[in-house]
Amino acid sequence: MNNPFISVIIPVYNVEKYLHKCLVSVKNQTFKDFEIIIVNDASPDNSSQIIEYFKSENSDLKISILNLTQNQGISSARNHGLKIARGKYIYFLDSDDDITSDCFDILSKKAFEYPYDVVIGENFIISDNSQKKVALKIKSQTIENNDCINSYCRREWYNQVWNKLYRLDFLKSHDLKFASGHILEDELWSFQIAALAKKISFVKKCTYNYYIRPKSIISTIKGNSHRWFAFLKINKLIRDEILKYNLAINPYVGKYFLENLLVTITGFHSCNALNSELLNDIVRLNIMSPYKLFKQNQLSIKECIAYSFLNLPPVLSHCWYKLLPHK
Repeated sequence: MNNPFISVIIPVYNVEKYLHKCLVSVKNQTFKDFEIIIVNDASPDNSSQIIEYFKSENSDLKISILNLTQNQGISSARNHGLKIARGKYIYFLDSDDDITSDCFDILSKKAFEYPYDVVIGENFIISDNSQKKVALKIKSQTIENNDCINSYCRREWYNQVWNKLYRLDFLKSHDLKFASGHILEDELWSFQIAALAKKISFVKKCTYNYYIRPKSIISTIKGNSHRWFAFLKINKLIRDEILKYNLAINPYVGKYFLENLLVTITGFHSCNALNSELLNDIVRLNIMSPYKLFKQNQLSIKECIAYSFLNLPPVLSHCWYKLLPHK
């Protein structure tokens, strides 16, 4: 049996309201050379029955079901799917989202042109009252080598795992896996992808429908110190990767990481969890001084002065931060 072109990995946990629509959106693809890998992460609702029924009703589709005996989180679920994937490319789909009927057709056409490490499409963000197109900010259709990490750090393409084709050989050659036991893991994964990819292509068409649910991470992160501690842990792992790949002198990486730290600080501040000890813990992670970033035209003089607390001793640093205007 020939290997499929695309392996679709779908982690499932507590999504009985949305799962059928998600699976049908894959079934209805105009491009048919794919396999579906459903990882049931010990979901306590009726998701397992929905999965089994879908498989029984679609015997023409290549469907593999992995039933985990205990909940391990979305990162581990994706890793389990990666272990058995046979496609030339991997596509991650969240089970409470869905995709357009031409999604695989549009993205695979790029991948047939050249064996890109990653092919990236655009998406819609859908809430109860609105639908918004999220356009890629990058102007180029293709980027190579250092431009991959530079454009990512300029935030010209999104950090979410989904709506991208990843070449499986590329993932295997770098032994890329998701960081188990963490939330907000997309930030770390996408940084690793950008740091290691040699060639990425972009398709400026919407192929993914991302839904903001009432209890989703994006809807609960503001004002939740647990989420900001999780983001801090992810940034510590990103710092390790920066040092591992010798990217600490890259001004785009330096600014990207500084921005992440500033977002983390602001997040803790917004939920009244920031203190001098925590601020110092975050400040110690910084890899490049604001002055150097100013000299490299990455920061304005106003920003450079405002962020000077990153280079001050802990007590003075906290005092300086408290003097800054905050919303």
